[in-house]
Amino acid sequence: MEKIRFNPHSIKTNLSGNLKIEKKDEFLTVTGETEVTAGRIRLYPNRVKTIKNISFIGSNENFSDEFSLTEQNKTGFYREKTAMDILVDISSGTWIKTKEANFNSRGKLRLEKKPDADLNLQGNIVSSEGYYTVFGKLFSIEDASLNFTGA
Repeated sequence: MEKIRFNPHSIKTNLSGNLKIEKKDEFLTVTGETEVTAGRIRLYPNRVKTIKNISFIGSNENFSDEFSLTEQNKTGFYREKTAMDILVDISSGTWIKTKEANFNSRGKLRLEKKPDADLNLQGNIVSSEGYYTVFGKLFSIEDASLNFTGA
């Protein structure tokens, strides 16, 4: 993989590296290294959507033309059948933007996941420029570090 442009809705970046994707039986394994250059990553929390005028009906009422939703299995292919071990090198010039912050970042991360387990993230991201807004005040980022311990 060399100089791939990655542009989903909230991430715009260039990726280079070597990823290997293997399927063995029903399991998928992704391993390798990748480098992120000159990117923008926007991290916004999911917007809360509300539905107005909800009314509840009694269990003895029959609505044959209505449909009902049942609880879905909370696991899926990604959680149960996917493993990964990927090293990510984030070069300076990659900006991370949230509702409260905007900062230039660089660092190295390791994404590790075993089948039927959560994603484990280890490494750090450092920044020497940007801003952070909290309680209506704007703070300048001069030297910051985010450490991911995998715990």
